[in-house]
Amino acid sequence: MQCLHLHHTLKKTKIKYCWIPGYVGIPGNERADKAAKSANASREAFVPLIDALQAVKLSQHRVWQRIWDGQSNNKLYKIQPSIKGFGNLTIRKHDAILTRLRVGHTFLTHRDLLHSNPAPICNGCNCILSVEHILCQC
Repeated sequence: MQCLHLHHTLKKTKIKYCWIPGYVGIPGNERADKAAKSANASREAFVPLIDALQAVKLSQHRVWQRIWDGQSNNKLYKIQPSIKGFGNLTIRKHDAILTRLRVGHTFLTHRDLLHSNPAPICNGCNCILSVEHILCQC
């Protein structure tokens, strides 16, 4: 503000402005620059909590995925090789039906377990009936 006031006061005097691109030789400016750089250096070490939590979550998911990848003989691994979920449908009944189809738990293929009967056999190829067999093989 003092510079602006002085400029208006000296209207009739020719004034040249020039840019000085550094703090060299001005002790106060050098101290200010050093303080700004040290403050900036300490801020770079700061990690927001949300970023730290995201990194922990990502790391934990990698661990869980490695464990799940070791379960390759599991019948559910064939259906869902990733630990990420299927995603939910908006209608609960449809979501339940789709999930049962994915895991192969249907009344047609599992009623033998409820009634203590032998596993159902496919009439076309004479093998054990499963959802995967019905949809993909037969």
